[in-house]
Amino acid sequence: MQFVEAGGHSALATLLVYPCHPEVLWDDNPHISADYLASMRRVVEHASGAPCLGLVGALGGMMTPAMPGNRFEDAERMGVILGEAALAALAALTGVAAQPAQSLHYRRQQYIVAFDNPLFQLAQQAGLLQGTLHETGALLTEASLLRLGDTAIFFMPGEVLPRLGLAYKAMLRAAGARHAVLVGLANDELGYILPADDFIYPEDPFEPGAHYEESMSTGIDAGPALTSALDALLAGEPMARG
Repeated sequence: MQFVEAGGHSALATLLVYPCHPEVLWDDNPHISADYLASMRRVVEHASGAPCLGLVGALGGMMTPAMPGNRFEDAERMGVILGEAALAALAALTGVAAQPAQSLHYRRQQYIVAFDNPLFQLAQQAGLLQGTLHETGALLTEASLLRLGDTAIFFMPGEVLPRLGLAYKAMLRAAGARHAVLVGLANDELGYILPADDFIYPEDPFEPGAHYEESMSTGIDAGPALTSALDALLAGEPMARG
């Protein structure tokens, strides 16, 4: 999504969302870094002359970079590839009039989610996880929805698996959004958020095998609770169909 001057073509800002962990540099990297997002933004900013914001989408389920190595050079190359792809997509719209954003609505929905993960409970008892639980012993978190014209952006408090992400995009489109955008790791970080019928907690969470995501999730309630939050957001702010 690119914002341009009214009546003109000069870019004011660009928003890029890509559903992949920024972890080309992997486990042995001791540096604080934006990973591939740094060069992705830089490529777009250099070409457009405007700031670029890079965010992640539904990146749960080990959506990780498939680069040949884990060096800074590999992170740089991945970002360049994505930045150039974004510029090519924008170039394909040359001659298409920008759409006026005639309305902007923002809503947030607080909700509770069960705090069932025994590893997380141990971490909290050890002081590694800090924060106040709801009076019921559950976590208080939030999701939010931004409607800008015929675009809807759903902000999700964790790492949502792609299957749920596709379902959320379908819900946004059914509510009238022409463009459905998902932003993960927003507002909060609940770990992985899975569909309930895919959730199987491992017998040994220290050796989770194929169920690593479940071992790093608040619990089976995380997916249904987020879905209910999106239902409430859509019900509270219906979208005009274009």
